[in-house]
Amino acid sequence: MINSELLTPEEFAQRLKIGRSTLFEWLSKGILQPGVHYWKIGRVVRFIWSDELIQSLLQRTVTISVDGDKSSSGVTTKKPVKTANNNQQPINWEY
Repeated sequence: MINSELLTPEEFAQRLKIGRSTLFEWLSKGILQPGVHYWKIGRVVRFIWSDELIQSLLQRTVTISVDGDKSSSGVTTKKPVKTANNNQQPINWEY
């Protein structure tokens, strides 16, 4: 990989402007793949920061929003918002 850096989870989350818990949720859901996006040796996790990583994450984001419920990577989106009736604002059942 050309022009890549190894970052701690905190540094990686900070660069993506996400929380540390979101980062580990992405790991558990398989959004970030071992050997491609990060390396784990024992309890030490280091994330690879490169142009390829950013392009890969952007592609997955576009795939999720275009496909709706599920992308080829196995990432699911939130449930649709239900409405009480046609004249009212939607009710978000996620809370």
